[in-house]
Amino acid sequence: MTPFNELPQYYRHLRQEIVSVVPSDALKILDVGCGAGVLGQALKQQDKRRFVVGIELNEEAVYHAQYNLDAAYQTDIEKFDPPFENGEFDCIIFADILEHLIDPWKLMSEYCEFLKPQGKVIASIPNIRNLPLIKNLAEEGSWTYQTEGILDQTHLRFFTKKEFISLLKQAQVLCESVTYLGGQQFYQLHQGQTQDIRLGNLIIKEVSYETFRELFANQILFVGTYRPEDSNKANKFNKKYNASVVVPWWDHGELLELWESNIRNLQESEIIFIDNGSGLKTKQALKEFCQKYDIKLIQNEKNLGFAAANNQGIEIATGDYILHLNNDVEIFKPSVEYLCKLAGEGLAGPGYAENELGELYVEGWALCIKKSLLQGIGGWSEDYGLGYWDDVDLCHRAKLAGYLATPVPDIKNYILHLTNTTGRDGRIDQLALHARNRQIFIQKYYSLSPKIIIDGVFFQLYSTGIARVWKSLIEEWATSGFAKHIVVVNRVNTTPKIPGIRYRTVPAYSYNNTDADKQMLQQVCDEEGADLFISTYYTTPISTPSVFMAYDMIPEVLGANFNEPMWREKHHAISHASSYISISESTAHDLVKFFPDITPDEVTVAHCGVASTFTPATTIEISAFKHKYGISRPYFLLVGAGGNYKNAILFFRAFAQLHSKQGFEIVCTGSGVTLANEYREYAAGSIVHSLILSDEELKVAYSGAVALVYPSLYEGFGMPVAEALACGCPVITCANASIPEAAGEAAIYVDAKDVDGLTDALCEVQKPKVRNSLIAAGLEQVKKFSWDKMADIMSAALMKATLQCLNLKEINLIIFPDWSQPEETVGLELQEVIKSLVTHPERSKMTLLVDNSNITAEDADLILSSVAMNLLMEEELEVDEGPEIILVGELSQIQWSALIPQLQGWIKLEHENEEVKAQLKAENISVIELDSLTEKIHGFQTKE
Repeated sequence: MTPFNELPQYYRHLRQEIVSVVPSDALKILDVGCGAGVLGQALKQQDKRRFVVGIELNEEAVYHAQYNLDAAYQTDIEKFDPPFENGEFDCIIFADILEHLIDPWKLMSEYCEFLKPQGKVIASIPNIRNLPLIKNLAEEGSWTYQTEGILDQTHLRFFTKKEFISLLKQAQVLCESVTYLGGQQFYQLHQGQTQDIRLGNLIIKEVSYETFRELFANQILFVGTYRPEDSNKANKFNKKYNASVVVPWWDHGELLELWESNIRNLQESEIIFIDNGSGLKTKQALKEFCQKYDIKLIQNEKNLGFAAANNQGIEIATGDYILHLNNDVEIFKPSVEYLCKLAGEGLAGPGYAENELGELYVEGWALCIKKSLLQGIGGWSEDYGLGYWDDVDLCHRAKLAGYLATPVPDIKNYILHLTNTTGRDGRIDQLALHARNRQIFIQKYYSLSPKIIIDGVFFQLYSTGIARVWKSLIEEWATSGFAKHIVVVNRVNTTPKIPGIRYRTVPAYSYNNTDADKQMLQQVCDEEGADLFISTYYTTPISTPSVFMAYDMIPEVLGANFNEPMWREKHHAISHASSYISISESTAHDLVKFFPDITPDEVTVAHCGVASTFTPATTIEISAFKHKYGISRPYFLLVGAGGNYKNAILFFRAFAQLHSKQGFEIVCTGSGVTLANEYREYAAGSIVHSLILSDEELKVAYSGAVALVYPSLYEGFGMPVAEALACGCPVITCANASIPEAAGEAAIYVDAKDVDGLTDALCEVQKPKVRNSLIAAGLEQVKKFSWDKMADIMSAALMKATLQCLNLKEINLIIFPDWSQPEETVGLELQEVIKSLVTHPERSKMTLLVDNSNITAEDADLILSSVAMNLLMEEELEVDEGPEIILVGELSQIQWSALIPQLQGWIKLEHENEEVKAQLKAENISVIELDSLTEKIHGFQTKE
């Protein structure tokens, strides 16, 4: 699960202006769109008596909200059947949520019924009457959706102040106050009672100060009072639910005394007990109890397991919902209808709980689920025997089917799980069963061959650009099938937790203990059965094959001290690797240059992507950014100006020569934002802002800059260049290393030592025609870079690396024998093929792959050994020089996809495995008849 401080700011931002308008006497509060519960937490800190309930769609935000609030529901509010009573709340908050809904009018009216008469409604909305927005629409026809702000691409409804007050009135809410948020920097422009406003070609006559404030506001905050015409109106959400309660038993008949009271709180529900192999005493007690209370009873002679018992109960259940209960629960008050409401079309239960794989689930001891959903996903999985992880499995399959698992935040007010009676009575080895079932779950959903270990060590060491690269890659893989092939080594819980990814937590890395670390990594590889290893930063196991990830060759180019532990480990990782991935052509070239044993063919280039955050900002966002940081003039932007190889001195010398430099400011951000005095001397007379910016702010900084000036001497890729282009920011840079790959034709290039040339470029970039051309070219250039493209290239390269065991050579051929034929038939066909290859003059350059999909490797080896022996004895052939003969039946589908492009041909046999050929789409491989083998191989070599 994503740590709180890594959640998007949207979910953890405290709206202090909302806190300030919540009435002091409001003690029970509903926060609709509660995010991570920060607002409710602040309200509870004001008054410990307060009870705050939250509703939020985002699963990860709710995970944190459940700890900050008294109750938190994860749901789509427009599909939610809320479990609240009329008049339950003193205050309901709708903070920037209604604009995301299909029918906010209906929702406001329905939810206001949960308010006490005279209760308060607090709501904020983006202001569509924003004048700069209207100007862009009127003059340019611009209505460009953004990732956030007034034109957030997830907004479905738009309101002015007038229309929102009408919405409140329709819900019987009298608006009492309106507060304008944002735009304060423009207030000083209004003078007098009324005045005309001119913005570009747009003129509005006789604007009052109140309207003026509305026209420049980004958001509007409303406070209103609920004044219902009929406060005794029936709650339209109440309805009856037809539910069946299913309870497995395995002895512990003493709990029936508890169920004497439990069944009183389960009235109007069908109850089904499953006796799962209890002893005679409990068996008889259950039978008598069920007869007494008209409970359906299924009796098994042995314990079939928790899941199997539940499935038996489901088969005879007549309810639309199934409430699964452990037998060791105490039910305090009627809860069936409440749990059914929360389940809706999905399921609900105690939680959220988080398993060690980062998945959220609701626990099975009081789990309510729609019966049709349960049947649709195949019921409870019986793979887990007596129990543990079966509820995790159920929630996982429901989620895959598109259904929500809703946590019941106040479950302990209704049902209490007492002691896990069955698990603690000594009949089950809980730890062993838990470990076994955990492995079953992993094998089902998280483990496919081949298996690749990724060491997330960089996240422990640094938080710079490489961390962004790997986080983005892992997020991409989490949404694809490739996630099932990877296990991420998590160094002391420093790696971002991404749902769908499996982690192994290990000790911290230290350059003082690298030998022990290699042994530890090898142990992880052995335990996981790893086929391949890749590190985020230069770590290696002892023997498992590895791939080296090259970000740059700056130490080698600039002549670093290679006795330093970091560079020593880098060079060891290079020598340990069997293949290589580089983030640019330039870095790949330098890798081969400095390590000549590496051939260019062994290096795969996968360019970095650009985060979706980086898009052109609006003029409103740019104005707010400049106001926040006191930027009053046009500015040039430098990113990561620290470090001599960044060559920032060139910019400052060039800037000092600008005749108009007094009209510009400078914004420096990234590492090295504290500038040397030498730099400041060149910028004398101009303001230099040294800022630490979030990605959201950096996007705006790019968008508002005259240009990004990036005169770097060396880059592994040039991430700031690509980000700037994505934000519509002109770029001035140097054609060094990988920078031309990132910038293409969309930048002004200068020599890395040419001060006058850069001065000229600083002037040139101000010309509208030049700027517009650069911006358009940049937005086109950046389309080449995406994280999904990088992830696809890397996953293919990693899969290719798992094929090292096949000893592929210049000429790689494959056959698909039909092993179901008589052994003599198969042997003769194999002998004919192998004889043709063994006698070929280019045999040492060949690898023959033999598919053994429908036979064991041992049996196939025996047949091949017999063929080889016959050739040696009968033909007196020498087979020492090749070809390599390798069995390939153990390859996964994804490995086949990586292998087929490397095959020169498929040698046709009289009898072939037609099934595997069809599965692999073997028709995409060039077919070779045996009698034309020599001619075909000569053709392969001619092409090369």
